[in-house]
Amino acid sequence: MAAENGSQIVTRILDKNNFPAWKFRMTNFLMRKGYWDYIEGNLEEALEIPEKNATAAQIRSYKYWNQGARKVLHWLSRSI
Repeated sequence: MAAENGSQIVTRILDKNNFPAWKFRMTNFLMRKGYWDYIEGNLEEALEIPEKNATAAQIRSYKYWNQGARKVLHWLSRSI
């Protein structure tokens, strides 16, 4: 199905005829990688940019969220 290095996310890229199969494979891929919460919107609190006086924990959380969001965006863009 997918290579662990992310070079091949799903076996076939999305086209006008394979959405149900593509969605199933992409959903499973993102769940297996632990990034499905980005699609579900369960991590929205981390979207806010930390204020000037942000704590180290807030900055780490923000950076962590952005790194994960970029991974998801990359994987999606490689499969469509």
